[in-house]
Amino acid sequence: MSKEEWSRQILDISSIQIGEVIDGMALDCFQHKISIPSLEDIAETTVKAIRKKGFNVIRVAPKNSNFILRPFRLEHLKAKKSVYWVYGADLLYKRHSKLYSKDGLFATDADKDSIYANFQKSINWFDKYIDARPQYVDYFIKVI
Repeated sequence: MSKEEWSRQILDISSIQIGEVIDGMALDCFQHKISIPSLEDIAETTVKAIRKKGFNVIRVAPKNSNFILRPFRLEHLKAKKSVYWVYGADLLYKRHSKLYSKDGLFATDADKDSIYANFQKSINWFDKYIDARPQYVDYFIKVI
């Protein structure tokens, strides 16, 4: 398997879940009450998905990583007259000081601290985009 195919399989694990908050309750698209998982739980679910594809995952120092796992969550995102929740995980592939996301080139210099600051997520919600600044954490991992 080529490096491109290998990294694509892992990047495709990136996920996003979105719903609405009504009367203080987080509801999914079927109007069922849900509990928004912690950042640690989102990361653990993502690592399990990578392992399920047959890869080994270990946490390493940033300089030794080949992926960044970024779980994110936001419980109250106000947009117009509604309130939404969002959570998920982004995977970023580190190669030759560049970061690649599921959608292509994410950043051109993976060694700059500014790339990891001020994370903003653009969310497609029924054909309109909402910019959010969710809580997040970066896990530096090596996938082999």
